[in-house]
Amino acid sequence: MDISELPEAFDFVDTLTLERNKAGEVDLKMPQPRYNKSDQTPLHEYGWGPFCNFYADTSDYKDVPGVYIFTANHEVVYIGKTVDLHRRIQADYSNISPRNCFKGGQGTNCRINNAILEVVRNGGQVGLWFTETESHGQKEAELIDDHDPSWNEQPPTTFPTEQTTAVGSNGCVESLDGVGVGR
Repeated sequence: MDISELPEAFDFVDTLTLERNKAGEVDLKMPQPRYNKSDQTPLHEYGWGPFCNFYADTSDYKDVPGVYIFTANHEVVYIGKTVDLHRRIQADYSNISPRNCFKGGQGTNCRINNAILEVVRNGGQVGLWFTETESHGQKEAELIDDHDPSWNEQPPTTFPTEQTTAVGSNGCVESLDGVGVGR
């Protein structure tokens, strides 16, 4: 579904810009080894990564409640609610904390960050849209029910380019190469 097909008026916020390395490639992030209990706590199903850091100019949306939408190549793929769009994007989605990769962490943040990474790695663009509303919970539920965005109910299928970690017999992250993974 294209963003223009929604009955609500959503404002375009920004196109997500992913952090890149010196070679111009998307800088892949694997924060799991930085979690001080990574040897005691198993990863959740979305915690494998890889992840990315990205930027969207949300400075005009601090402490603003509402419903946000991610579009992938102009198609609505995710609908979410927030009480502060700036914090939701900058602190939750754009930089995955090590703790969020493990059971009890924020699986949705990991899943959506990885999906954004895959869209951009495959040559696409991810846009951020927003509408301000105090009834963000109700509005989010209605929009999801009416439009069934693909990232809201099922994880995008991704395949790591190189597996450098494995789950040990205790269900925790272990290095396969003895060196560890990127930071």
